[in-house]
Amino acid sequence: MVVISDTSVLSALAEIEAEGILPKLAGEIVVTEAVYEECLAAGAPAALKTMMANASWLIRVANPATNLPETASLDPGEASAISYAWLQRDQMLLLVDDADARKICQALQLRIIGTVGLIFEAAAQGLLDFDVSIGRLQRTSFRISNTVINELRKKLTVIPP
Repeated sequence: MVVISDTSVLSALAEIEAEGILPKLAGEIVVTEAVYEECLAAGAPAALKTMMANASWLIRVANPATNLPETASLDPGEASAISYAWLQRDQMLLLVDDADARKICQALQLRIIGTVGLIFEAAAQGLLDFDVSIGRLQRTSFRISNTVINELRKKLTVIPP
């Protein structure tokens, strides 16, 4: 399976110091050139830039020749990640958080997971502490409702060890 990421998930995980779950959950992560550039842009978080410089599990690929028309309203990283995912749609998982991008992915029937889903999966596998990671995430600009957090916490209590 090809795991493709948009900038948002990489940034969130880097900011909460949980980027180490990516190679454990997904192996190698593919990013388009546009995503890579966003990760290193002047306004990008320092933790994200550091992660990008040291992530041996990260694979850069060229942007698709053209982005899908459905992605015209998105930023270049999201548009290229979705368009590349579409080319790999039979064997891929896309890491994406943005609500508009997720709607487009759902319309295209692309398999997606976001930051919170990755944290949940990692916690279920014992790779990190759910509450600690969510607490760190809530101290960033990332927004998640307490209802969702509590629902996921309940699901973790019923997962057999």
